[in-house]
Amino acid sequence: MSRYRINPQLSAQLNLNNLTDEKYYSQIGFFDQYRYGAPRNGTLSLNYKF
Repeated sequence: MSRYRINPQLSAQLNLNNLTDEKYYSQIGFFDQYRYGAPRNGTLSLNYKF
């Protein structure tokens, strides 16, 4: 997470998940079932307070 305050009312925020784009198991179940985690992704948001 990174946040930059543009002015007292406006800020920008960047969230990145799985930055190195590694494969990993997010869920391991019975009978050799497994699920890979999410690939690299991100969210950019602007927040305004008034």
